[in-house]
Amino acid sequence: MKKLILFSIAVLAQFIDRENPGRILSPGETLVTDDVERVNNIVKSGLGEIVSVDVKEEAAGQAAQQAPKDPVAKMVAFQGEEYDVETVKKALGEIGAKVAANAGVNGVSNAIAKLTEENQKALSEKLAANAE
Repeated sequence: MKKLILFSIAVLAQFIDRENPGRILSPGETLVTDDVERVNNIVKSGLGEIVSVDVKEEAAGQAAQQAPKDPVAKMVAFQGEEYDVETVKKALGEIGAKVAANAGVNGVSNAIAKLTEENQKALSEKLAANAE
């Protein structure tokens, strides 16, 4: 059995992905990779920080079934927690905050940034209720 180490990196500053030049990574997104050198470069340059490290065992014949390298999770950070972008959009709608139906991580993050303290509390309660 071969061990596969996957690093989850929270993007802190926008940058163009060197390995996929057409892809722009923005703050709030999560990058997952097994490339240690790449992780070191991103962290060292201040573009991201490691949020988790997962070790998985991979059988010799399972390499073809491996998930695509570097999938971008559509996660939004709010009050120190990460939530799926669709869950946050739904909760924003429930509290009466305006967010476009096709909004991505940046749009939802911008909508959260515009919330009043009262609306932030309401959003926090909705997200907590959805998590249960």
